[in-house]
Amino acid sequence: MATPKSSKIIPKLEYCVTQTKRMKTCNNIFLCFAVLFVFGCNNNTKVDDSQGQVDKSNKGSSDFEIQPNTNSGTGYKYNYRSGMDNPYEYNYDVSGVDENGNEVVGNVDMQGKYGEGYIYDEEDNEIYIDAEWINNGELEATDQDGNNYELEVD
Repeated sequence: MATPKSSKIIPKLEYCVTQTKRMKTCNNIFLCFAVLFVFGCNNNTKVDDSQGQVDKSNKGSSDFEIQPNTNSGTGYKYNYRSGMDNPYEYNYDVSGVDENGNEVVGNVDMQGKYGEGYIYDEEDNEIYIDAEWINNGELEATDQDGNNYELEVD
């Protein structure tokens, strides 16, 4: 007795329908993960920290951002800060005296405890210095000749 062709086709058709349903389920799961991945990787966020707005949309960029001090009413004395994330570099106007009591004024860039900059003596000579924080708002600096300076942030 010969089996009709329809009896052979029906199991194959059922198999195809089952496989199609499985593929649709897999496609839906994949689509959900793809959507979560795309929206989860969005870095265009702004974070408000205690010293100004930090724009993280250029994360990974090697360029420094220079951000002016927008918190002048809060007591922060830096002119601007630069860099991406920590450690930032802060720029300060300074004044003070040399070892002989002669007045100097200038500008330094500080990153963490140490920094560098230029000061000018009473005769307007430009002097390169390396600086170190010794107290809140107070710096100790040394020039290339070994002269020491006591400086305060203006």
